[in-house]
This record gives sequence, C-alpha cells and structure tokens, in this order.
Amino acid sequence: MILAPLAFSAFSAVCPPPADETPTPTPAPAPKSPWATNERKLFVQDVAWSPDGKRFAFSRYDAAGPYDAKNWTIWIADRDGSNPRPVLRGAVWASFSPDGSRLAAGQMVDGDWEIVTVRADGTDVRQVTRRKGADHTPAWSPDGSFLVYAAEDEPRHNSLYRIALDGSGIKRLTNDPATDYNPAFSPDGRRIVFYREKGDKHDQVWTLDLATGRETRVTDGTGHNFFPAFLPDGRVAFSGQPDGGERRLMVVSKDGSRVEPIGPPGINVARWSPDGSEILFLAGPDRGEIRRMSADGTGAAVRLSTSSLPAAP
Repeated sequence: MILAPLAFSAFSAVCPPPADETPTPTPAPAPKSPWATNERKLFVQDVAWSPDGKRFAFSRYDAAGPYDAKNWTIWIADRDGSNPRPVLRGAVWASFSPDGSRLAAGQMVDGDWEIVTVRADGTDVRQVTRRKGADHTPAWSPDGSFLVYAAEDEPRHNSLYRIALDGSGIKRLTNDPATDYNPAFSPDGRRIVFYREKGDKHDQVWTLDLATGRETRVTDGTGHNFFPAFLPDGRVAFSGQPDGGERRLMVVSKDGSRVEPIGPPGINVARWSPDGSEILFLAGPDRGEIRRMSADGTGAAVRLSTSSLPAAP
C-alpha cells in the first residue's frame, strides 16, 4: 500500500427547530480530503535498517497543496538519528541490498510507480520494472539476486511477483482474489511474509514458501493485521488491531502457538535491528516520528523527529 490515509474528523451541525417540532439533525458534511487543502502534509511511510545496523532508511512526504507523488523522498540517517540526508525524490518504501550499498524502492516514473534501485548516496538510479500498473513495496532477497514486490495486475488488485535485478525472470508468486501487500524476507531467504487484504477490514498475515509455493496464514482471521516482518531469529511480527481493540505490535512464537503484544500501543510499522537488540517504529502525529525501543519493548524514545528536517532538494 503506497499511502495510508491521514485521519481527519468531520463535524456535525444541528439546526435548532421550532419548539413544537421534532428535532431534525442536519446531515454532517462529508469529510474533506486532507490532500485537497493547502496546508503542509508531513507523513512517514516506512523505516528499514541497513544490514550492518549502522543506518536506517525511511520515506517522508512533506509538501503543501494537493497530493503529488514527487513530494515523497527516501532519506537515510545514522543509527542514532543523526546526519539525515535525502537519497531519492518521488520514491517510497526502501529496502537495502544485502551489502548495504544500494536501495530498492518504488518510484514514480512517467506517471507510473516502478521498482528502481539506487546507490545509498543517491546516484546510479536503475529502473527494474517497466509496465503499466503500480509496482511497489520491494524486498531485496538475502542472497542479493532478486526482488519480491507487490504489483497491480488489475485495477485495485495486487499480487506478489519476483524479478531479477536486470528486469528479467518475472514470476508471479501469489494468485488470490484478495490483494497482497508488503512482502518481507525470512533471514534464510526461503520464505516471505506479507499481508492479504480482502476488503472486509480483516487483513491477515501470511507466509509463502518460495520453493514450494505453499501459503500459510499466520493470524487467526480476525482483526486488522498488517506491515509484517520477520525478526532476526525467524519469528514473525506485525501490527495488529483486534476487532474493537487498540492497535499493538504483535510477535508470534516460532511454533505459532502464541501471539503476544510488545511495546506501547498504536505502533504501525516496526523493524528489528539486524542484531535483534533494538526496534525502530513510527509514531507521533501522522507517524512523523521515528522512535526506538529495546527488543523487550521497553525504553521507547524519539530517535528522529522528521518535522525538523529541511525540504528535500
């Protein structure tokens, strides 16, 4: 999913009726899209660790006026949040190569989202996909040889595909009536985890064995579950919101028998450091802060407030 909507509250007005009539509420006006205003929009979509754990990448939208994909920028900062620098304009959802020298991302190219790779210093952009329809949320395989990504194969429907870095060897990996998003690799590269959206507000987390094609549902069919990832030790984590409950970061035991919350409520995207000692997650107004906490969910603190960053050149 390229863009999560911001939440704005509608207001309702009630016309005072004559004393002898039954009050008739005036219908509330339809909520105005936040992207239709001229106010500044600041939004962080994702965060990703470099393989050596010394840096992290994130995607930030920062602009006034109507939405325009060119206002997304991928940034890189050092582990402690210092030295943030822009890498690629018009791009979102970064994934590091195994050696940390390049990033894969979705970038707007000639009016279409395409998968590209770029050096971590922002040079040498290489286009990987070349097709009509949005290609986005790439994940780089641990052996460095291919990418897995979500592709719009028909309007409002995504499947997962794999592709070599030179754009060859495209292979469809999922073929479900539902829509699949946000693939992420297991540490050994044998499986991917993703979430499947059926339009019933009960998105579920699944894994896919790349050798056999076998799909296994991780979550129990209830709640709204998304943005999954594998932990360094092979467990699965995701952001889950039970029906009628609050959103929490959830961790699944290796045998799948237990699902336990970790850290403060309200976490959307969260990623474990390669050494497993620290978690980066998005929080704050419009997910504008990148925060950190220990692997046990304690010690949450702001690592980088992106509202303080200058506009990308």
